[in-house]
Amino acid sequence: MRRRYASLCQQMMDDPQWVKLVEQELQHADSPHLHYAIRVARMLTLDVWPVLFDQLSRYPVKPTLYFELIKTEDEQRVRKLVAFAEQHLPLGEIASDPANLPGYGLEYEAHQCLGMLLQLLSSHEGMGQELVAAGLWSPVTSNRRAALHVLKVWSSEMWGEKTTERLRRLSVAETEESIREQIREIL
Repeated sequence: MRRRYASLCQQMMDDPQWVKLVEQELQHADSPHLHYAIRVARMLTLDVWPVLFDQLSRYPVKPTLYFELIKTEDEQRVRKLVAFAEQHLPLGEIASDPANLPGYGLEYEAHQCLGMLLQLLSSHEGMGQELVAAGLWSPVTSNRRAALHVLKVWSSEMWGEKTTERLRRLSVAETEESIREQIREIL
């Protein structure tokens, strides 16, 4: 029975209509079906990254797009995504002041985008220093923790002046004791 169902599924996946439907759905970043289209595209071994990055130019603060775009091993794509984020995310607004906010809801979409990017940066030493600096001064606790994790992994020579200065200021301004302790360890 499993072989029969697997065969039926393979026949469906081999049908060229699916590629066309998936490609059409991927053109709409605001679609409620985007997640499903991406999953099906990956099952069909379609490269969704370029299409989703194009969507990002229209929706530069869309957590769903960042969530999917950080799933890459391609260094050039990572650089392109980080450069885009440094130019288009409202980093000045994100880096408003450390606080203890969870960062959920529509008003925190930019913070959510940054949080996803910070997860990516720990594997790319020295890349995205502006993002790390913004994360250190974010009112969203998880962003500060993620930025600190990046700094733990990177060598201190890769931090940059802005990040180092924000880290020193944060060691005084931080309200969360466990984060202050992490800062002391890093410094």
